Amino acid sequence: MAFYTQNGMSRDELWEKLNQSDLPKLWIPKRENFFLIESIPVLGSGKVDLKNVKRLAIEKMKEAKS
Repeated sequence: MAFYTQNGMSRDELWEKLNQSDLPKLWIPKRENFFLIESIPVLGSGKVDLKNVKRLAIEKMKEAKS
């Protein structure tokens, strides 16, 4: 699963770019597992809020299964 914010690139374009990169294919999520979110949750320190990212991931997976 991967979250991305609006950066002028569609999910498919982002997926294609990642596949053209040197990243191992095993690290690239399936196209249908890319989810657009408004913003990446961050803590007051500016670091990524992993607890809220995990919560978002669980919510998105539940929505995808419905």
